Amino acid sequence: MAAPPPRAGPSDPGRGRHSLAAGLSVVPGRVVALVDGLEQRGLVERRRGTEDRRNYELYVSGAGHPALGRDSA
Repeated sequence: MAAPPPRAGPSDPGRGRHSLAAGLSVVPGRVVALVDGLEQRGLVERRRGTEDRRNYELYVSGAGHPALGRDSA
């Protein structure tokens, strides 16, 4: 039995789009469209990468935690 793919979500904040795409088994371009929609709704935030400022890391916003049924972290 194969191991499940890495979980993408609030338990793993700061993931980049390539890592998130791999965890969701989708192409990185699809992640951009998905994140755009979530960001417009105020559920996620893009922040400059801590190790490489050319990249962005993704974080669940304060409004996003209740949408996931979790308390803010």
